[in-house]
Amino acid sequence: AVVSTQSTGFELLIEALYSPSEKSRNTEHNDKYIYVLAYGVSVTERWDGEERRSINTKRLEQTINAIEKTHKLAKLDDMPEWLCNIETVFKYLKYPVVSMGIIKYCKEVTMDSSYFKGVTDSVPLHLIMID
Repeated sequence: AVVSTQSTGFELLIEALYSPSEKSRNTEHNDKYIYVLAYGVSVTERWDGEERRSINTKRLEQTINAIEKTHKLAKLDDMPEWLCNIETVFKYLKYPVVSMGIIKYCKEVTMDSSYFKGVTDSVPLHLIMID
C-alpha cells in the first residue's frame, strides 16, 4: 500500500488554527479558515445527479463556536489561562475536528525539547488532555 504524505485541506486548516508555532502568521483570515473547516466537517449535502436536493447546516454554528473557542487557547503561552478554560476544552472535545486540533497542539508543545524542563506538575496538562 502506498502512503500519501500530502496534507488534506482539513489538515492544513487545523495546522493553521491550532499550531502554537503559527502565531506569526497573519490572522486576518482566521474567520474564513474556521468557517471553511467547520463547514467541511459538519454540513451534509444530498445531490441527485447535478442538482443539489438538500443541505443540512444544523451543526454548523455549534462547530464554528467550538473551533473558535479552542483555537484561541491554542495560541496562548499562558498555562494559568489554559487551566481556567480546561472545562471549555473538555466540553468541545466531543467535536472530532476540535479533538484533532487539540492533539495537534499538544503534540507540537510536548515535542519541543524545552517542554519538560519547565513542567512542574506531576502529570503535565498537555498529557492529561491527550489521555
